Amino acid sequence: MDREDILAKVKKCLDLAKSCNEHEAAAAMRQARKLMDLHALSETEVLAIGAGQSTAKSAVANVPPSWENQLANRIGRAFGCQVIFSQELCQGEWIFVGIPPNHEIAAYSMDVLYRQLRRARTEFMGAKLKRFKKSNKTRRADLFCDAWVYAACSQLTKPATSEAETAVIDAYMQTHFRNLGELRPVNRNAGRDLDHKDAAAIEAGSRAGSNAELHRGVGAAAAPLMLES
Repeated sequence: MDREDILAKVKKCLDLAKSCNEHEAAAAMRQARKLMDLHALSETEVLAIGAGQSTAKSAVANVPPSWENQLANRIGRAFGCQVIFSQELCQGEWIFVGIPPNHEIAAYSMDVLYRQLRRARTEFMGAKLKRFKKSNKTRRADLFCDAWVYAACSQLTKPATSEAETAVIDAYMQTHFRNLGELRPVNRNAGRDLDHKDAAAIEAGSRAGSNAELHRGVGAAAAPLMLES
């Protein structure tokens, strides 16, 4: 068995250890401890079994813009997930780490909202920014996206995350993502004084973002919609 199979077996034993039958629970706990000792599994690795990860693709390969970073992180917070930006074969992706099925729903939400945001950005640039220079066009489109993200994600309902769940997620991060660097997203408007045209872009983004739609996610067929209109 590889390490993941062993961890899965330990998890099964720990689940059985919650049995109301004292003898069955004790036997399952002894088996779990035996496997941990035999394969030198740490308490952190075992605790991490309760979390998982799901991914959502980015349109950029290297450093994402600030508005995309904000979208991923706001979604992550809404579903109690840790968020990581990663490069896989020249393709950027967002990794959501959380308690199942939250990480799956977070990745689904990122996919859906990211597509809507990019479409809204393209439409805004085509309709309102045709005559602007490329640098100003991109910069104002970023302002539009910042406002879109804020408006759309302000409607996300945020479930409570218990201390126990936070500990499980932290253990998963320690086990699977030990060496993480700092992400510095691209912010084309940092330090700038905004004018009335910038304000118009922000207002347009806020209006568009308030119309964002998010349907039921993975494993949530019987749950309420995660984004209220």
